[in-house]
Amino acid sequence: MTITTAEQVADHHRSIAGQLPAEVADAFAAEQRELGAGDAQVPQAAPRDRMQEGSLLDVAGRPTTLAAALSSRPSFQAIAQTIA
Repeated sequence: MTITTAEQVADHHRSIAGQLPAEVADAFAAEQRELGAGDAQVPQAAPRDRMQEGSLLDVAGRPTTLAAALSSRPSFQAIAQTIA
């Protein structure tokens, strides 16, 4: 049986429900709504491209920047593409 990307995403959302603090979940949900509405500018990147500066959320859901995230410690940026 083949599972679609949309089904995998829905399964993932069900599996993490309630695991994130409400303010973090709300921030990510708002970003997903913006992406789904087509209002967000989503740049195309190739492997090894440098990330552009932009608005990010830290692990606690607080706004931050790429420069701040990279300033003094190793970092990891998870890049996800929403497929409708």
